[in-house]
Amino acid sequence: MTTALTSMVLSVFMAGLGLGSWLTGGALRRYGRRLGIRPLRLYALLELLIGISAFVVPLELVWGHRLLEHLTATVAMSSGMFYLVSDCGWRRP
Repeated sequence: MTTALTSMVLSVFMAGLGLGSWLTGGALRRYGRRLGIRPLRLYALLELLIGISAFVVPLELVWGHRLLEHLTATVAMSSGMFYLVSDCGWRRP
């Protein structure tokens, strides 16, 4: 882990936060009255859902580990195929 890599990851993360805030603000200004819920309450609900979803991550990691164990036990894979399945193919955005 280098300083440059850490800076890049942090920059992309902050850019995503800024872009999401900008797009959500525009959508709320445009469609806010049609939602029937106040923006602050919507924000609180979204934050609550994000917090609750953190409890699912350990389960997903266990399921992914078991899936990879099953795949490697039943199918002969090269190291390149294992990389694609374990790192690229099953990663959630």
